[in-house]
Amino acid sequence: MEWVLKLEAKSGWGEVETIEVGKLERRVVGLTAEEFGLTLSEGKDLLGQLARLILQTQMEEFATCSRVCRDCMKLRRRRDNRTRKIQTPFGTITVDAPRISVCPWHCHGNWRAAVAWVRIAA
Repeated sequence: MEWVLKLEAKSGWGEVETIEVGKLERRVVGLTAEEFGLTLSEGKDLLGQLARLILQTQMEEFATCSRVCRDCMKLRRRRDNRTRKIQTPFGTITVDAPRISVCPWHCHGNWRAAVAWVRIAA
């Protein structure tokens, strides 16, 4: 018998991505008591893979959303790609963490939004 564990990630804009987390195989005939269910090491491995995949997909979507300038809504370019190590209960997970350039159209960030808000209120 074989089980396939899959993670289905749905982005904020509706895209669905299915990622395989792992597989388990068990024979059906002649099982011993130790062969029923998951072993502790299998459970830890699957949860570690699940944590890594969830963290990686979250970082990818965060990086994609961070590239959009809040003021002019134009796409900013990536400066370079780096990795970060994040400590979790399942160990250290290395994820991609791209660096994003400032907006080349000289947007002023929250200052412009604050000025626009003051003008509207006045």
